Amino acid sequence: MVQRRETAWRTFAAEFNGSNLQYAESGERAPSYLVTPLGARINRIFVCGVLTEVERMGAEEEPFYRGRVADPTGSYFISAGQYQPEAAAALSRLQAPAFVAVVGKVRVYSPEPGVTYVSIRAELVTPINGPLRDLWVLQTCQLMRQRIEAVSEATRMASPSIDKLVELGYPPALADGVMRALDHYGPPDLARYRNLLADGLRYVLPEFAGERSDPALSDPLDGGAGNLGIQREHADVYERVPVADEPVTEADEERLLGIIEQLQGAKGSGAEWKDIIDKASVAGMDRDLAEEALNLLQDKGLVCEPEIGRLRLV
Repeated sequence: MVQRRETAWRTFAAEFNGSNLQYAESGERAPSYLVTPLGARINRIFVCGVLTEVERMGAEEEPFYRGRVADPTGSYFISAGQYQPEAAAALSRLQAPAFVAVVGKVRVYSPEPGVTYVSIRAELVTPINGPLRDLWVLQTCQLMRQRIEAVSEATRMASPSIDKLVELGYPPALADGVMRALDHYGPPDLARYRNLLADGLRYVLPEFAGERSDPALSDPLDGGAGNLGIQREHADVYERVPVADEPVTEADEERLLGIIEQLQGAKGSGAEWKDIIDKASVAGMDRDLAEEALNLLQDKGLVCEPEIGRLRLV
């Protein structure tokens, strides 16, 4: 069986940051998800905005970067370290403020009952320009509108269900997410989300350029505030931003489980992430694919990270 990467969802920061429902589907190899109040069922996420700050942390030999990316509704917190070398390298070079696109995995932290923080562990951080960010805003508005309509339909039903939403034309993943969201959060304040949607649409109009939060940014590729007439080569850059769906096979996962078992030793103290990737590479496995497979194994609960940078079998 081939395991493909999860869809990178597009959500605004206000919806993303208001989420605290995390679950894993049943099954040995099931990934975990964060469900937003509007039913987005997120394992991976794709966001575009302004990198407003970036901070280097950690030891000299093991740098770790944290950053904040702003969209029209709020900010996302992102991070990348030695195990996300491409994203970490990009953050080390970028100077805030800058337009960026980020693809990454959702991370949920609950230090105590009732308190939840969400962030993005970046897999890819790419500099973009103003028109590409505006295009992302429009696409995210379109998808958010679909979620608002799905929730609205469900709340009007006497007995809402996944099947009924699918019959109305909504994707099964969204229908499932909406039902989970209603059960956990209750009916959301749709007026608030419609206002966020309106703000996002207004944000890209030329007449509101002066109200943008990034007036200091100057981009020679930008044909003017709110210009959506993107040239073909710029659109090609945008299409490359989401990480392509690279297949992770069951054989790949079994191979990595064997490597971890071999490296962690009889006491099961754990194996260094770098050593696992190096050994997989020597065995002929693509390094990026090996890292994605390790992420999937963690999401499925087959391996855990007892300390940063060390994995062991569960």
